[in-house]
Amino acid sequence: MTGKDKILNEGLIACKKHNYNCVVILPTGSGKGRLMIEIAKLLKPKSILYLCNTQLLRDKMFIDELHKWDAAYLLPIIDRQCYQTAFKYKDKHYDLVLADEFDAALTTEYIKVFQNNTFTYKILVSATLDDDKKYKARKIAPIAYERHQKELIQENVLNNIQFHFVNFDLNDRETHQYLEYNKRFQVLLNREQTAHTRFELERLQIQRKQFLSSLATSRTVTRWLLSVLDKKFNEKVLVFCGLSEQADAVCKHSYHSINDNNAALQAFERGEIKQLSVVDKLTRGVNISDIRHIIMESTGKSKTKITQKIGRGLRLLAHEVLNVFFLIPHFKHPIHGKKPTIVKDWIDQSTKEMDLTKCITINYVNPQ
Repeated sequence: MTGKDKILNEGLIACKKHNYNCVVILPTGSGKGRLMIEIAKLLKPKSILYLCNTQLLRDKMFIDELHKWDAAYLLPIIDRQCYQTAFKYKDKHYDLVLADEFDAALTTEYIKVFQNNTFTYKILVSATLDDDKKYKARKIAPIAYERHQKELIQENVLNNIQFHFVNFDLNDRETHQYLEYNKRFQVLLNREQTAHTRFELERLQIQRKQFLSSLATSRTVTRWLLSVLDKKFNEKVLVFCGLSEQADAVCKHSYHSINDNNAALQAFERGEIKQLSVVDKLTRGVNISDIRHIIMESTGKSKTKITQKIGRGLRLLAHEVLNVFFLIPHFKHPIHGKKPTIVKDWIDQSTKEMDLTKCITINYVNPQ
């Protein structure tokens, strides 16, 4: 029995013990989609409601999974919907509800949908649930089975990850602007903390994040790294950017909410193109094989988002390695010398449960 077959078997047993009304937390790439499908085949329901968080997952990825696991015959009885329209199903009966990427539905409105229903069975799956969302999820159904990315990598169920820190320097204009942001933060922090001050701090944080998500130097470093990877490996590289403008600038082929280029996505999926830049559209619920390199051109402090993004590359064989590159801009402090920007703190916060002890450091030097 392979590692993923073992996970499937354990998941099936756990769901059966809870009469197929439960929550399952399984990392991306470990087989949660197959688990849902095998349960649907086992229960032989007359009606199924499949809920998810994106149209791509609803209209393509889930259908591909059904074909992959010999369950396409179920399609005529499956009503596929995104969570945005889930409220319509509050009083409609289904024998089985499959809620994929369930953490995206843990809002007050959608919790009521699951609490006030006549669903016979409900299988609610997610790759990640923080403590607050676990508390909300338990209001709907018990957590029957939970495994974590780190332990499944150690058990050789998922492929290993090699992390890289790519350090680079802001240019003079960017350094000046970043120091201005820091100065404005310090002024606000020294003021009496009122509602207005807190509002101004939040607004300033958003402005700084947008600034750090649109760095010209970051575009240069990303294009350099893509060139190096292309020459050395010629393998699939997925680049996560902070803004659509960055995605268009760093890579020949991009796919995001403004440039909804399905042809590029499909060519990348088939391996006809090796590099694709995105913003958030491929963060979760997308099964693309053989992604061997992921570049975080821009990042935030969300553990869930980082985990989901890294999960796009966890579909390699267990003995293979996924390379993840974090770009870390530095600035020249007038007193303390060269220092990393707040981006390094965001990365530390979002990856604190991952093993970065063997991280490889790359210092980018502008060839000019």
